[in-house]
Amino acid sequence: SARLKPSTRGSYATAMRTWLRFCLIAVYPRIDPTLGHGGDLTTKSNAELLTMSTAAETIFLGFATWLSINGLTSSSIRTYITGVRSTLLDWSGVPLGLSVEWRRLPRLLKGLKWIFQESTKPRIPVLQQHLLRIRGHLDFAKIDDLAFFCALLLGWNGLLRCLVPPPPP
Repeated sequence: SARLKPSTRGSYATAMRTWLRFCLIAVYPRIDPTLGHGGDLTTKSNAELLTMSTAAETIFLGFATWLSINGLTSSSIRTYITGVRSTLLDWSGVPLGLSVEWRRLPRLLKGLKWIFQESTKPRIPVLQQHLLRIRGHLDFAKIDDLAFFCALLLGWNGLLRCLVPPPPP
């Protein structure tokens, strides 16, 4: 597999430690993504692969729920699941082309995000004083600075227009 950034490897390592803890607590004896079906997966029928994938997804649904109960956000849960699934597939040697798309897990993550009312951090609006401060750092003798500030002003004015309700007909 391609080399991962150190921060990604660290996240995946944390995810794997959490996965192993979950498997011990939930008494799942296997950490194999094929759920112990093993063997040469290229010889499995599509129905067998779908059954194995559905069983694996069910375990990951439990893992996602457990992570949510333990206070992780849906974006962290998504990162953990990606890390664990990727690592297990690497360990097992299962070709990625054989993996089946999971449909229930994205729905669960969306539901968890909605239930726990996760929202983005409130953003500070861009005010005239911010534009004046940016202008102070630009040299209008340079065409790039002039073009940047023009684009900034156009965008800012466009956003202002979006905030003002249209006049009555």
